[in-house]
Amino acid sequence: VYVAGTYNRRLCVWRVLNLLFPDRFRLLKVRFIPERQKQKAFMHSNGRTKLTTGCGGDWVEIRHGKFVGKQLEPDPRWWRDTRGKECTYDPGLQWPEALKLAKKGK
Repeated sequence: VYVAGTYNRRLCVWRVLNLLFPDRFRLLKVRFIPERQKQKAFMHSNGRTKLTTGCGGDWVEIRHGKFVGKQLEPDPRWWRDTRGKECTYDPGLQWPEALKLAKKGK
């Protein structure tokens, strides 16, 4: 299943589950790395960064016009911001297929 490329797909799915089922998916276990290892962890072998989102990873565009942010409803400023992928406002959950599947699973 294509969700969010090959990079943020697990985080994206967890965010969808957290938004739709907050009582069941409240916490996420993460592993922190020491600051001194950050460059190695977030750089490709060719020296390019793996951190490529203009939004700092705050939201993911699943497919054209379908987004997963950090909240269920979009920030009203999302619709007025013209910076595209650099937008700092939360698009909310704009993924009709995910919402439809969630309603079936409740």
